[in-house]
Amino acid sequence: MLKTYNEDSFLIALVRAYFYPAGEDIYQNYFRENLNWDDVLLKTQEQGLSGFLYRCLKDKTLSPQIKTLRDELKRHYLHSVAVNTRIAQDAKIIVEALRGGGIAAILLKGLDLVWRLYGDIGLRACTDLDILITRRGLAAANGVLLSLGYKQPAAYDDFLRLSGPACLNSLVYKKDGGACPVHLHWHLVNSTWPIDYLTGKIDMEKIWGSAYCVSFEGITYSALAQRHLLLYLSYHVFNHHFDRLILALDIAKVLETYKDSLDWDLLIREAGDFGVLPQVYYSLKFISKNFKLDTPRFKKIEEILINAKNWSPTGLRPRCPCGATSRAAFIRRLTAAVLSQRDKLIVSSFDKKNAYKTSYFFYLMDQDGLLAKLRFILRTFFPSRYVMAHNLNISVDKVRFRHYLYRIKSNLVKL
Repeated sequence: MLKTYNEDSFLIALVRAYFYPAGEDIYQNYFRENLNWDDVLLKTQEQGLSGFLYRCLKDKTLSPQIKTLRDELKRHYLHSVAVNTRIAQDAKIIVEALRGGGIAAILLKGLDLVWRLYGDIGLRACTDLDILITRRGLAAANGVLLSLGYKQPAAYDDFLRLSGPACLNSLVYKKDGGACPVHLHWHLVNSTWPIDYLTGKIDMEKIWGSAYCVSFEGITYSALAQRHLLLYLSYHVFNHHFDRLILALDIAKVLETYKDSLDWDLLIREAGDFGVLPQVYYSLKFISKNFKLDTPRFKKIEEILINAKNWSPTGLRPRCPCGATSRAAFIRRLTAAVLSQRDKLIVSSFDKKNAYKTSYFFYLMDQDGLLAKLRFILRTFFPSRYVMAHNLNISVDKVRFRHYLYRIKSNLVKL
């Protein structure tokens, strides 16, 4: 009997068919379905899969209606080629300028993934250029970008003086004339949520010590080691609440590209040391459930986490004496309920509002004790002025109470 599909499951099945081309002939099955192809096109754009879907359909024999869809996807693909080519040109200028100034730099996310994983500059759309520098290199990197015509962010002087672990560790530089924005990072943790406790756990010296040089399209740059790339993308997609399939596809491409060279033992050990093993677990679970992709060592990671004394798959960490049976029983029941809900969300990732709740709930329950959890909630609604200044592109001294009121409103809508 023919399966019944919808637009969401079509996108997931399409990714699955890419990794398992000898499996189910989804093209014939779906094209018999009465799908809303305009909705398919819209969802494809929202999920960042336009170029990817175009390549999947490029050489297929299609009905006239689907050919129209493919032609529209081709237009988006060619647009990505043009935009990414421009970003690559900007990247070459910036990377060479930073290198000339003696500033260590690693390309993150977008363009690096296009070159290392996809092998086609139009398959993955990019919107900006993410560069990782060291914290002590911020002033020098700022000078380089200013010399290239980029505008100094309003909060630059404030962040330059900031000391100690922070949850937000980046500045955005913009330039007139159509140049792509440059997102300058000095740590892998970058969030408006108060997760600065992770900042101290992630050993940036190991990140920099394991980075290596790669060359594409005439550009030589430093890139994250394979294991650190998987850790970072897992943390990144978790923080973005699994809200776009392209972010999960990036991780699946890492598994495919480096399946014979990933050091899983070292990856698992460092993920535990860095405090991001749960994020890796859930990212692999997402890929396993949705894409049916083999995820090496997934069971080992699950076993490590479940057997850990202070961890459970929901992020709940019971910290009571063994004799506190009533509290422990309550936590177990709550853990089971939330894990069940999380599994539903992981299987169906398109509900962004619920996915946001799930990611936030994990970090909330990862705090030690009731007071820490209350403080986490308070800092969510009332973050430091540095977070507010960054989001609003103003200096810290211009942050006002009305800005916090707007943030409270926006967070309540998401929750």
